[in-house]
Amino acid sequence: MAKKLVKRTCREISGNTPAVGGEQRLSHPLSCYAEQSAWVLLAPAGAGKTVAFRTEAKRLGACYVTARNFIALNEPAWRNNTLFIDALDEMRAGSQDGRTPLDAIRTKLDTLGRPPFRISCREADWFGASDRTHLAGVSGDGEVVELSLDPLTPKDVSKLLDGRVDNDPAAFVQHAEAAGLSSLLTTPQCLELLAKAVASGGWPGSRLETFDFACRQLAQEQNEEHRMATANAAVGTGDALAAAGQLCALLLLSGCDAVATTPEPDGGVLQLQDVPGSQQIFRAAQRTGLFSFTALGGDRQHATPVHRQIAEFLAAKHLAAVIE
Repeated sequence: MAKKLVKRTCREISGNTPAVGGEQRLSHPLSCYAEQSAWVLLAPAGAGKTVAFRTEAKRLGACYVTARNFIALNEPAWRNNTLFIDALDEMRAGSQDGRTPLDAIRTKLDTLGRPPFRISCREADWFGASDRTHLAGVSGDGEVVELSLDPLTPKDVSKLLDGRVDNDPAAFVQHAEAAGLSSLLTTPQCLELLAKAVASGGWPGSRLETFDFACRQLAQEQNEEHRMATANAAVGTGDALAAAGQLCALLLLSGCDAVATTPEPDGGVLQLQDVPGSQQIFRAAQRTGLFSFTALGGDRQHATPVHRQIAEFLAAKHLAAVIE
């Protein structure tokens, strides 16, 4: 069965884009940014960045290339063409210094005469204003717009589920929402995994099994490049779930709104460096689908659980293990 496509939209989180009439933080198709010299598309793991990139590149007759191939290879077609450079996060996952892959991309863009470019990256691997400032140096007009890919709409979900589930898509969505799995419906990868799992084995028999299933789906790294790059870290799904549970418990018990990924004076957030345990495992847990990220300017980012019910479930499991 051919994979269905839906038209994705995004919201501008930085910059000034006359192409959309100066409106800020409203949803627009990626096509609205066709005249922009440079933009970056940010989204969580499994949100559909690559499909959105390929679709828009094909529509424009532009060049799609992964960040890995862009750094390693040279293609004549890249000169004097709009470049869609996908998956900066994959290169950063295997790099000791996250600045190195971006610098390699900047060097190549400069060598090519600074053509129009678009870059995709997981939001957890984007360094905010620092990255934007350095990319602006190789942008044709000195500007780089940051875009956040919108979650799937109910209409998108219905279209993607059509023909994938035994019963009608509306019933599938209703069952998922009743089970507390609404967070799995908003990203293409999680939606596909859920549809496959239900098609092969049916819905889990209890609410406990349902939440356990959902959390494991969110915690698993589906991207092969990320799995290979982080193989030496030996952070398995079980370790990531345990670390996520500890962070969720601390957030809920302390009343903090988010986890600060870098040290900051704000007392309303949980400081990751103050949490006892392996910082490597905590950071790996945050990079899964169990958390979402918010850029706050500069290099500051806050990580929050993807859903309140997911956070409560993981926190309860952690506290039960501690009590035992």
